[in-house]
Amino acid sequence: IDTASTLGGEVWAKAGIYMERISLRPHCYVYGGFGGTETQRHLRDWRAHPTILDGQAGGSTVTSEQAGHMLSAVDGFTIRNGKAPYGAGIYCVSSTTISNNVITENAASDGGSAICCWHNSCPMIANNMITKNQSSTGSSAIFCCSLSTPTIANNTIAGNGGGIYSYSPSPTITNTIIASNRWGLFCENGSPSLRSNCVHGNKAFNYSGLPDPTGTNGNISVYPRLASPSYGNLHIQPDSPCVD
Repeated sequence: IDTASTLGGEVWAKAGIYMERISLRPHCYVYGGFGGTETQRHLRDWRAHPTILDGQAGGSTVTSEQAGHMLSAVDGFTIRNGKAPYGAGIYCVSSTTISNNVITENAASDGGSAICCWHNSCPMIANNMITKNQSSTGSSAIFCCSLSTPTIANNTIAGNGGGIYSYSPSPTITNTIIASNRWGLFCENGSPSLRSNCVHGNKAFNYSGLPDPTGTNGNISVYPRLASPSYGNLHIQPDSPCVD
């Protein structure tokens, strides 16, 4: 990672279990999911070749603190077993792209058991499966702190202590399923932009701190028919109302 960030570049990680925590660097793009014979990135299959970062409960599994909000990416990993007050899976103060990951079994005592978007960060959080992230305090899976402006798109957030906590003026949340968590979407400050989401079956509430948007801008609240959420399979079934 340090070498690739000197001039900008990619790191490819072969399938396996890596017992380590990583810190992203500016202009460094880290990709998992390789079998080991690929010559081009698009040939990888990150679902077929699990590449696991295990934080060993020693802090945030992935940290992205970059001056000037320089770009980077973490893509195609299973990110697990982080333990920290904030951002146990991923602690982000940057413009990192967080995509195509399974973020699971992380624990934060205060906020963001899966991902914490800290002050002034503006990450793209897309196409992730976020599940079984817990804490004794019911910490949210994604925590959007003040002045952060994340884009949260095409994710499934299910079976966590909490869904998304927003203390941010303008997170954008689209095409995302928030289901079967201890609670759904809690907004303490600001007004998130919500489009085409399914928020359903969260135990304490689906929405709090903002008007329920169900029925507007494509937002729905129906059973999403996930394949097997108890066993971590969050793919929607063919007859799911969330298709398209």
